[in-house]
Parts: sequence; C-alpha cells; structure tokens
Amino acid sequence: MRVGLVAAPELPAQIAVDLAEQLPELLDRHNDGRWCVALAEESLLAGRKGVEEILDAGCQARSAEGWDAAICVTDVPLRDGARPLVAAVDSHDKVAVVDIPAFGATVLKPRVRQAAIALIGDIARDALERPNQLRARRPTEVLTSRPSAAIRPPTHARTSATSCPQSSGISGC
Repeated sequence: MRVGLVAAPELPAQIAVDLAEQLPELLDRHNDGRWCVALAEESLLAGRKGVEEILDAGCQARSAEGWDAAICVTDVPLRDGARPLVAAVDSHDKVAVVDIPAFGATVLKPRVRQAAIALIGDIARDALERPNQLRARRPTEVLTSRPSAAIRPPTHARTSATSCPQSSGISGC
C-alpha cells in the first residue's frame, strides 16, 4: 500500500520526515501488507483552517501522486465543537488528518506516530473489507478524546515493508 504523508511546513514537516522513515517498519508490525511511504511538504496546508479543507487538500494530493492513502500532518489547532480534535479520517477518500496541537507538548513524536499508524490501519482495513461500498462523505470518524484513543493493538500478522527513494523534495512510491 502506498501511503503519502502531506505535511504543513516547519514542525509538521520535521515530524513527517521522521515518520516517513519509521512508518514502513512500524506499519509492517501492526498491519498486514507491503508498505511504501512517500513524503510531501504542502505550504497550502498551513493556510487551511478547518478539517474539511485539510482533508480535501490531502485527497487532492493522494489523487495527484497516485497514493492509496494520505495522512495530513498539521499544526493548525482543530476543534470538534469545544473539544480539541486529535485526528479525523475519511475512509471513503482514504485520507486522514493528525492535529499536532491536540497532542500537547510532551512526548509529541511518539503520539503522532501512534495516531498515524492507527489511522492508516483503519483506512487499509476499510478498503479491504468494503472496496465497493458507498459511504457517507466527510469525516466518517473523528477522534476528539485523549491522544491515546488513537492507539489500537496490532491485529494482523507481519509481512514486509519497503521505503521509497527520495527525489526533489517528494519521495514517491
């Protein structure tokens, strides 16, 4: 499965670089399949204010790059009513967003990494279980509780992982 990380500049991009290096092996441990992770820094993502806009930008990047799924990493504070939004996933478009501010300042990278693994796993499982089923659009699941809510135990056996070559700021699969 080809997964694209779409990151806003600065802190999200720094976190996404580390994440792109670690995700193939980590996804391999938690999900069945062959994993390729690509990275794109998207300056327009920083100007997006709502979860819908960010999911749309991720969907456009996923389509343009030919990825199977996309995870947007943003530092724009997102909310679901009065509660901070940790993550949202649109299973239909196979795109999700991870909101860095919702994780707080401590142990930030591991929390973002665990959320990304859980979201990619959810998208992959949904795609395998219901490849042709039409579903409601935008966001089909929203995590608004503590960051640990995004963590799920491994459910599939180990297979193999791959990483992607780097070229001109975007690594492609």
